[in-house]
Amino acid sequence: MATRERVKKTRRLKIEGHLRLETIETVPADVKLAAYVFDKKGKEIGTDEVDRNGEFNISLSLKKPQSVEVLIAKEGDAIQARKSSLYGRKYMASDWVKQVLRPDFFIPKIIWWPWWPKHICISGHVRKTPGICPVPFVKVEIFDVDRLFCLWPYIYPLRKKLRKASVAKIEDLLKVLPDPIPGPLPEELEMPPVPLPPIKSRFTGLTELTADIDSIGPQPEPPDEPENIAVLSELDVARDTDRISPDKLKSISDVTFTSTLAPWYLFPRCFYSRDLICTTNTDENGYFNCCFDWWPLKFRNGWFSVDWKPDIIIRVTQIIDGVEHVLYIDPISNTRWNVTHAHIDILVDDADIECGNGDTQERPAGTQAFFTRIGNDEVYWIDQVSGLYEKPPWKNTAYGKSLRVHAKFGDTLSRLGAIAGATPPYFYRLSYSHNGTTFTPVKTELKDTRVDKGTLMSSSHTLGPHTVGSQSALYEIRDFQNYYWYNPDWIGRWVTANKTGSGSWSKVVADGKYTLRLEVFDSTGTLMTTTSVDYRDGTQSPPAVLPPLYPCDLVITVDNNRPDLSMSITPTPTGCGVISASAVPPLNVDIQVSQLNNHLFNWALQYTRGVSPTVHVLDKDHDYAGLAPVNLNVDAMPMLAGVTTTCAFSLKLRAWSNVRNGYGLIWYREIINAIAVEHCSGP
Repeated sequence: MATRERVKKTRRLKIEGHLRLETIETVPADVKLAAYVFDKKGKEIGTDEVDRNGEFNISLSLKKPQSVEVLIAKEGDAIQARKSSLYGRKYMASDWVKQVLRPDFFIPKIIWWPWWPKHICISGHVRKTPGICPVPFVKVEIFDVDRLFCLWPYIYPLRKKLRKASVAKIEDLLKVLPDPIPGPLPEELEMPPVPLPPIKSRFTGLTELTADIDSIGPQPEPPDEPENIAVLSELDVARDTDRISPDKLKSISDVTFTSTLAPWYLFPRCFYSRDLICTTNTDENGYFNCCFDWWPLKFRNGWFSVDWKPDIIIRVTQIIDGVEHVLYIDPISNTRWNVTHAHIDILVDDADIECGNGDTQERPAGTQAFFTRIGNDEVYWIDQVSGLYEKPPWKNTAYGKSLRVHAKFGDTLSRLGAIAGATPPYFYRLSYSHNGTTFTPVKTELKDTRVDKGTLMSSSHTLGPHTVGSQSALYEIRDFQNYYWYNPDWIGRWVTANKTGSGSWSKVVADGKYTLRLEVFDSTGTLMTTTSVDYRDGTQSPPAVLPPLYPCDLVITVDNNRPDLSMSITPTPTGCGVISASAVPPLNVDIQVSQLNNHLFNWALQYTRGVSPTVHVLDKDHDYAGLAPVNLNVDAMPMLAGVTTTCAFSLKLRAWSNVRNGYGLIWYREIINAIAVEHCSGP
């Protein structure tokens, strides 16, 4: 006969609680709260989410009612809720009624308000200097940090130099003031916030609440809400910038501090927390925007803190061809942001970081092909009769040196679309002609960085020149179907002058008017005429619709000549440049300034006196339309005003040609003549 097994049943005790938040009838949807139950040994024995009506129900596997502690905290923070004793109450076994415990919580706003997440958006612009070009499609990670007072002692002695800087590398600061892996200075050392003391089960008023919060210790800035500023007015702020006067901060407010190594490794004793709070990527113009929910109530490394606003350090990661370049950006003078939004303008000067030109990734419709720019100069500002740049106030301005040529191709060509009688992928050729008949192809190698649209992984890609079929010197039309590009419109580099080993420049092509031609080919090397490609005249000023133009040509004038300068002084100095004071006045400087093709923009005759760096101008002139050759006698007696002893002078004659490379003037020359006016006393 089988024996009946006696099963011992455990009673199910219940906790049916209710939570009320001051000033709010229901729990906000974005405030995720939970009720946690701990036994008298501190072990969690039950939990339940608090619903919108403030209700929670917890079933416990207990033999009989016993002493428990019920805590209210953010959902998922059971252990930290226990450690912090943020808001809770202890109940005795006698508080149970028929195996049910019914706690009723009323939490003042000053306690529950930090549980409510704030939606924060951090935007920014990552650019590289010098040249100021955007850093596109790189990963941007935003860290919230808590740190002690460490970096300012390194910045303070260099603040005068930093006023003129746009970027300062932290590693360079440590070289100037060597102290490898330093910690905080003893006199500046501050401890992290101390734990919050236990809060009583009931508050009798704001006075008692304020006393409890005051004992937290140094915290970030109090909230912007007036009622909470009053309550938290005694809280101190322990941050780098708190001990720096506004005037001193203003002097370096435009400086971006960077490092290739995380600041918490360079200053290991300075940072007592860092959290990755948001990740995003820059767009083609280097802009980024990253939004996240921010909970002011923080539990970090066992410490309780009320952190109303994040303190930002940014990590930029660029990976090209599998090589990772990491740069940390610490906007030291702007680490405290408004709770709703912040914009960080970031400049980097790291040689390993590559940049683009910010052109849009969007392509015109169909099979269009047309020139757009020379450098940054829109081609519709280039007169197509003279080939000269004519954007007011500039006039009669030629081009020279190395010219970056830009053009656009329609989405059919750039997305490998089907074209009747042609086979993708498609190619183009850029060529030039001095006589409009015989064309020479541009053969300068062209590379660009492309970014896989699926993985956002970057790689360098050679676009040409290639030989396709029987055609040489062809370049790929960029594939916008599968990739983003750093320089989407750059189609070639036309070198009109080369720098020699001695540092001088030699002409590659003769001066004069040229025709640049753009032609499109298919994958067999077959020239695509107007039956397949919509060639357009990009030199038409907007908003006019670009008319058809075949061949697709651009007229441009080249001039690779610096100004010609000469200077002579009357009376004639000795071989050592000495002029007797008895020989003056007069003191005249005869100058001649010209340019081979009459493209002269400006000139100036300047001088400095003795060892003073102050530059004085004796005479100057400029004209955006170009100056005629200058042959002038300049009175230099103003140099001697107030001079009663022997004095040395440096005379400089300088000038610019009225010639651009698409970004600015390029041809400059100066000559210097040193003299001394000697005052001698008799025996």
